Order: sequence, then structure tokens, then C-alpha cells
Amino acid sequence: MKKLKEMKKNKKGFTLVEVIVVLVILAIMAAVLIPSLVGYIDRANENTIISETRNITTAVQTLASEAYAKDSSATLDYGTAPLTADEIEELCEIDVDGDGTLTVTFEPNSAKIATLTWTTDGKTCTYPGYDVK
Repeated sequence: MKKLKEMKKNKKGFTLVEVIVVLVILAIMAAVLIPSLVGYIDRANENTIISETRNITTAVQTLASEAYAKDSSATLDYGTAPLTADEIEELCEIDVDGDGTLTVTFEPNSAKIATLTWTTDGKTCTYPGYDVK
């Protein structure tokens, strides 16, 4: 009798049922959390491309305004001086050449941006309005 009481006192660890109950609870928690976390990741990616588009727009507008102030008869096109990818990258610190595709159009006889489209990581953001698709 004495040995049986000692065995019960020295028994340590978890039973199989306890382990299975804990695993079921963890699985339920994961099933609830994973879909909501995916939504956060998508919204973060959208906010990233909007932020990058704003930075690129500011850089392009700055370069275009400077060029227009120096010579109002100059034709402003992306890819020609002063609107080259290197100059834009220097101002906005985004790899315009390597990370995505940039298209810019200007209003006629003006340095004002008519449309700017930045595409990266499968998402496209268009200025004005910063619409993400």
C-alpha cells in the first residue's frame, strides 16, 4: 500500500487527453487569428505603395518645377533630364528603376503633374487621388 501512494506522489507530466485539449485550443485560436492577420498585411502593403507614390510625386514635381523655372519652353518627360530615374531616386530614396514601373504625364505648357502611376509588387497606385488597384 505504501508503494502505491509513493507512486502517485511521484507521478509527473501530462496525460494524453490534456495534451490533445491544449492542441485543439491552439488550433481554434490559429483558425481565428490567421484570416485577420492576412487583412493587416494587405492593408500595410497598400499603405506602403501609397506612401511610395506620394514620395515619388513630390520628387517628380520638385524636379519638374525647377526645370520649368529655368526654361519654361522645355518639354518635360519622364526619362529625360531632369526627370531621370537617378535624380528621382536621389530625392525620394526609392529604387524607381529596379522596384517597379513609373509613368508620368504633365499638363500641357506646365510643370504640373497630370497623372503619375507607380506599379510595384503587383499593385498600382495612381496620382491624383492615390487610388490603389
